[in-house]
Amino acid sequence: MSPFPSPATTGDSSWGLFHTIEFALGLMFLAVLASAAGQILIVYCIVSASRRSPTVAPSPTNELEMLPA
Repeated sequence: MSPFPSPATTGDSSWGLFHTIEFALGLMFLAVLASAAGQILIVYCIVSASRRSPTVAPSPTNELEMLPA
């Protein structure tokens, strides 16, 4: 026996509507979490890539050292 009665046995149509709305809100919440996780992952990849290659933002001292004497 399910702890939640089905609308067929109770005759209450608002039960199904409530759980449909609850299910939709749950899906929207999961979508927001997935979007935030994706954005964090993208930012992490960009930051780690910029730390690995120092040629992205050379310092002024490196540019002066590269000039011919």
